[in-house]
Amino acid sequence: MANVDIADYMTRRIAPSRKRQAMDSVAYRLIFSVCFIVFFWAMALERLVPQTWRTLSEVPTRKSLWMSAKEAAQICTSIAFQG
Repeated sequence: MANVDIADYMTRRIAPSRKRQAMDSVAYRLIFSVCFIVFFWAMALERLVPQTWRTLSEVPTRKSLWMSAKEAAQICTSIAFQG
């Protein structure tokens, strides 16, 4: 009987609550939104810079500005949630 109580207690302590999951979801969306806006404007400015100012090692991309910013924001957000 005591083992069941301990197991029940441990399950409640370890299992994430709905409130915690909702908070994480809001935090993820907020961080993603901020990263997306920052990367969108940075990539837009990068495309406006003359070709001679860019580094020689840069490979021209055929992705749209929207997709490039989305990909960068996903990478940034996943790194933010690793720690």
